[in-house]
Amino acid sequence: MFLQRAVMSLEVAAHAAACDDITVELIIVLSRCSRHDAAWMAAYHNDVFTCVRIVHSEADCLGVARNDAIAQSAGTNFLIFNGYDLLSTDAFVRLIRKITRTPKPTIVIPEYSVHFGQDPYVERFFDLSVISPLGLMRNHYYPNVFLAPRALFETVQFQRVPDHAAPEQEDWTFLCDAVAAGYDIVAAPNTLFFKRQSGAGLSSRVRNASHYRIPMTNLFASERFRGAIQSGPGADIATPENDDWRAETRSFVSGDVYRKLISEMNVIDPSVSISSYYPQRLVADPQPTRFPADLYLMIWAALEGSTYTDIFFLPALAVGGSEKYLIQVMHSLVANDRQTRILVICHDPNPGPINVDHLPPGTDLLDLWNLGHPIERDDHFVVLAALLCAASSARIHLKTSGFIFNFFSMGYGVVLNRHKVIYYRFCDDRHALDNDIITGPNRFNFIVENFSAIDLIVSDHQKLIEYDRDRLRIQPDKWACLRAYCPVTVTADQVICARMKTNSRVLWASRLVWQKNPLMLVLISEILSAQNIPVTVDIYGSSASDSDPFDPAAFEGCSHLNYKGPYRRFVDIDASLYDAFIYTSMFDGLPNVVLEAMATGLPVIAPDIDGIPEVVQHKETGFIVPSCNNQLEIAEKYVKYIYQIWTDHDLRVRTSQNCISFLERFHSQETHRLNVLSLYGSKLS
Repeated sequence: MFLQRAVMSLEVAAHAAACDDITVELIIVLSRCSRHDAAWMAAYHNDVFTCVRIVHSEADCLGVARNDAIAQSAGTNFLIFNGYDLLSTDAFVRLIRKITRTPKPTIVIPEYSVHFGQDPYVERFFDLSVISPLGLMRNHYYPNVFLAPRALFETVQFQRVPDHAAPEQEDWTFLCDAVAAGYDIVAAPNTLFFKRQSGAGLSSRVRNASHYRIPMTNLFASERFRGAIQSGPGADIATPENDDWRAETRSFVSGDVYRKLISEMNVIDPSVSISSYYPQRLVADPQPTRFPADLYLMIWAALEGSTYTDIFFLPALAVGGSEKYLIQVMHSLVANDRQTRILVICHDPNPGPINVDHLPPGTDLLDLWNLGHPIERDDHFVVLAALLCAASSARIHLKTSGFIFNFFSMGYGVVLNRHKVIYYRFCDDRHALDNDIITGPNRFNFIVENFSAIDLIVSDHQKLIEYDRDRLRIQPDKWACLRAYCPVTVTADQVICARMKTNSRVLWASRLVWQKNPLMLVLISEILSAQNIPVTVDIYGSSASDSDPFDPAAFEGCSHLNYKGPYRRFVDIDASLYDAFIYTSMFDGLPNVVLEAMATGLPVIAPDIDGIPEVVQHKETGFIVPSCNNQLEIAEKYVKYIYQIWTDHDLRVRTSQNCISFLERFHSQETHRLNVLSLYGSKLS
């Protein structure tokens, strides 16, 4: 029902244009329209238009449908217009006059939009010289009605936008691409169009921001963006005070020209009524938020416009945990191809000084929390999205983090559609409740919600992959197991020498948090004491930065426990002093510390959880403690295996040697390099 009134407004505007020797061709694109509108348009004719064409488009998005229509027109200039809006009587004349008087390629927009219907207001638009191309990165300031010459549409077309993107995303992207192609954007003074209020039709300045993020444009390629800023007319103009804009706008909407146009449009559509004649709300501040763009250019200058093959997102540059795993991937990528160029982006505050020595040579580091400027988290998202738009050929490596989850949930993940995306996943988010382990939804749901955007899901152990495949039951080839490498730190002779006689000591080293179940050590100590087994457990670890800290004071008074304090690296602990390594976690992935213990020749006693049984092979490289709900029974199993290691010389030596040979076979650096070559060459080709 809106289409007829939109066409009526175009008829009136075409009549006025004819008096100025302007001819108008009408092309209407019908794409999945109602039966009523299709029947009405099939019979439509009006001599005020030199030609009326009906284009039936099967396109499922507005932008592609517009491309279909433009391809069938013979016009010199094209006015992009939507069938639920209205055009003021003199709009054709004012827009054409403006575009013919501009010396350079230009897009012309109406200066005002009268939003009518529910919650009416008047919005004013501004020249690109006021907004500056810098502002285009952060917000879309322009209407979905604009006039442009045919030459523009021969070089720039409307793009298909990602699913769930707001309709104006197409216009935002198109205009950014036009600016990248050297076009200016100017407003035709005192020109109106009338925008019918609807959920899809709200202005970008009053829309829910969570649906509207950043255009998928090549404008943000660094050199092109700099060129647009430097060549943009009046790019150095300072934005006047808000009150100046508002005063000008109030003067216009209370004047005779504006009210005459409102009266004329009221004849066509009574919804343009008293609330439009006396508007109570004005949106007249261009709000050119330029900071993200300024920061973006500063970052590209610091990176010297480098072209990257791989971009890694890390919360912080730590030396252990999953960060260590991803750094190993970086080294293997570089070893496989010396042309590899890596950018590491740290998006959370680093807990201490950053040590880049363990990164591959030539790697660039961008620390978002150390840029010399205070910056809001949302600005981080804007800058990174623009960087990814500019580096569209790079592979993107992501790991679980709140930052990445928010980046996707707030809509910025659409920029990754042009990239190969690798998501690294090591364990589910779990919680111990009573005697049960409950899996949290966030990490799994991230895969579900963004499955189509992810090209490859990589885990360091097979068990998690099996969980995912069983729960999702779709595209099992999207998962791949890439085992971490862990260099052996002792020789075979050193292993035999260290295990020839018992040390009557075993080692526990991990974070002191509830997940690692350090209270199990207290039960183990009580059983060792009750059975008169003279074995001591040395405990290394701390919980300074964790949300579920454990107080080591719980170990006080336990005769078989010796708390040694925190440690930085496992290699700093003298493993030759111990008979075995014990690990007591309630849930985990495949912990680095287990591999590191095996690399020193320590047989491992660990629970039957997640990826641990893939490396701790029962009675071969250590012992697997069966799971049950009775903590005392579990502790008794630990003591049983500690006793066997303590008393059986042959077992102690054999399991130690097996640890070394197992890592050399499956977790060597060369094996990792070849696996990376195979995985990233075949899966992502």
